[in-house]
Amino acid sequence: MREVSFIFCAEKSAVAARALLGSVANVLTDRGRLLRRLADAGPGTVAGLVLCQVLVSAAAPCSALVTGAVVQRLGDGTLSRTLPPLVWLAIVLIVQQVAATLAEHFGTTAARQIDGEVRLRIREMALAPDGVHHLAGGFRADAIRAGDLGITWRVRSAGTAATGQVVLAFRMVAAIFATIILGTYSWLLALFLLATSLTVRAIVRRHLLYMARVGDEAADSQRQADYWAELASGPAAAKEVRVFGLAGWALGKRWKLHHAWVENNTRARLSILRRQGTTVALVVASALAALLVPTLAMRSGNLSTGGLATCLIAAFAIFQIGSMGYEAFDIEYGAEAVRALDRMESRYRATVPPASPAVAAQAAATPPVIAIRDLTFRYPGAAAPVLHDLTLDIRPGEVLGLVGVNGAGKSTLMRLLAAVHQPESGSILVDGKPLPELDTAQWRRRLAFVLQEFVRYPGTLGDNVSLAAPDHTVDQADIEDVLALAGLSDKTASLPQGIETPLWAGAGGADLSGGQWQRVAVARALYAARHGRQVIVLDEPTAQLDVAAEVDFYDRVVTSVASTVILISHRLATVRRADRIAVLRDGRVGECGSHTELMALDGEYARLFRLQAGRFDEQSHAGAEK
Repeated sequence: MREVSFIFCAEKSAVAARALLGSVANVLTDRGRLLRRLADAGPGTVAGLVLCQVLVSAAAPCSALVTGAVVQRLGDGTLSRTLPPLVWLAIVLIVQQVAATLAEHFGTTAARQIDGEVRLRIREMALAPDGVHHLAGGFRADAIRAGDLGITWRVRSAGTAATGQVVLAFRMVAAIFATIILGTYSWLLALFLLATSLTVRAIVRRHLLYMARVGDEAADSQRQADYWAELASGPAAAKEVRVFGLAGWALGKRWKLHHAWVENNTRARLSILRRQGTTVALVVASALAALLVPTLAMRSGNLSTGGLATCLIAAFAIFQIGSMGYEAFDIEYGAEAVRALDRMESRYRATVPPASPAVAAQAAATPPVIAIRDLTFRYPGAAAPVLHDLTLDIRPGEVLGLVGVNGAGKSTLMRLLAAVHQPESGSILVDGKPLPELDTAQWRRRLAFVLQEFVRYPGTLGDNVSLAAPDHTVDQADIEDVLALAGLSDKTASLPQGIETPLWAGAGGADLSGGQWQRVAVARALYAARHGRQVIVLDEPTAQLDVAAEVDFYDRVVTSVASTVILISHRLATVRRADRIAVLRDGRVGECGSHTELMALDGEYARLFRLQAGRFDEQSHAGAEK
C-alpha cells in the first residue's frame, strides 16, 4: 500500500513537473517571439535602447556598492576620504537618470517603428491575394488584435511588448548582479529574496494574464458600446435620432453594454484581490528578512555600517524584479497582439494558394469580348449558390442592362468579373483567354466600377475623381468636364476652392448630399473611362437621384462613354434604352434582349416594367390633382 501511494505521488509530481516545464517553455517561446520583433525597429534604435538599459541596470548594483563606501567612510569620520565615493555616487545617479530618459525615448521610437511594420505587414497580407475571401472570419479579428493600439488607458501593441521585454530582461540582469552583491554578505538571504521576488512576479503575472483574457473577451462589447455612444452623440445619425426620439434608447443600449463590461471586470478584479494572501505573505516575509538579517548582523559585529547600507540597497534592487511596472502590462497585453500576427501569417501561408503563372494583359485599343460560361458561385456557408450555370456574352462597346430582384446575383456577377471572388465552377473568358490566366492587376486596369456603396475619400473633390486613374497624370480639364457630365458643374462652382475643396465635414471642408456624392462616384467612373478603362460597371447609379435626373442620366452619362457599359439597376427606366437587357432569375439569365424584344416576350421583365410604370403613372396623376 505504501509503495502504491509512493508511485501515485511520484506520478503526480511528474505531471506537475511536466506542466511547469511546459509553462516555462511557453513563456520562453513568447519572450523569444517578442525579442525577434526588435528587428523591425532598426539597428540604431535597438542599439541605443540596449545601451541605455545596460547603464540603467548597472546603476542599481553600482549604487549599492558606492553608497556602502560613502556610509562607511562617513562613519569612520574621514570626510576627505568620503569625497571620492560621493563623486562616484553622483556620477552613477546622473548616468542612471540620463540613461533612463534616453531609454524612454529609444523605447518609444522602437515601439512605434515595430507597430508601423506590423500594421504594414497586416495591410500587405490583406491586399496580397487577388480576392477578398480571406478578409472574412478569423483574419479580420486577428488583424484588429494584431494592429491594436489599445482600447483602454494603456497601449497593447506588439511594439510596446517587445520593448517592455527588453526592459524586463535588463531588470532581471540588475537583480542578478544585486543578488551577487548581497550574496557576498549572505548567500542564504540573497537567494531567498530573489526566489520570493520571482515567485511574487509569477503570481502577479498569472493574474495579469487572467485580466488580459477578460479584457480581450470584452473587446467586442466595448466596441459595441462605443458604437452606441457615437450613434447617440455623433453627426451621422443626429437627425434621425432626434426626429424619432431615439437618444434615450441608444444611450440605454450603450449603458447596458458598458455596465455589463464594468461588472464583469470588477468581478474579475475582486476575484484576484481575494487571492492575494500568498503574495502579501511573501512580500512581508522578504521585507522583514531584508531589514532584520543585515541589522542583526551589524548589531552582532559581523557587518559594518557601510555593509548594512550596501545590503539594504542591494535588497531593494532585487525587489524591483518582483514589482509589475508598465512594461509588465505592455508585455502581457501586447504579447497577444504578436500571437495574433503569427496566426495571421500562418493562416495566410496555409490558406492562400501560390499564384499561377500569369500572362500579362496587352494594352488593347478596343473593349474586350467577355464570355461567361456555366458560372456557378456560392458564398461561404450559404446553402444554395447565388449563381448557377449562368451563361452570358458581353459584347465590346455595348450598353448591357442587368436587372433582377434583390439577391438575384447581379453585383456578385460583377465581383466575379473583377476577380474579387473565384467561381465554384464555370469560366469567364476575356478575348478568348480564361480570366485566371490573365494578370489580375492588368485586367483590373481595364475596369471601372460605381458600386452601390461607393467610397467617399477624405480628399479634395478633384482627388475623389482622379483616383479612378492613379497611373495617369491628373488632368484638371478632364476632371471639370466629367463633373459637368455628372451634373455637378453648379455645385463645383459654389465650392470655396472649386475642385480643390476638401470633402469632409470639418473646418475648411465641405460635405455633399447623398445624391451629390453619387454623382461624384459617376464622375470618377467617367474619368476612368477617359483614361483607358474599357469596361464600366454602373451598379444602381441613379439610386439617390430624382426622376428628372434619372431621365437625364442616360443622355448625359451613358452615351458619353465609348467603353462597354454594364448598367445594373432595379429602376427599369434607367436601363430601357440599353442595347441589351439581361434578366437574372434563379441564378441564371432568364431573359435577354432589347427593351422592345423583352416587352414583346411578355415575361418577367415586362411584368416588372409595367408594375413600375403603373406606380409612376399613379404618382404623376396624384401630383396633377394636387
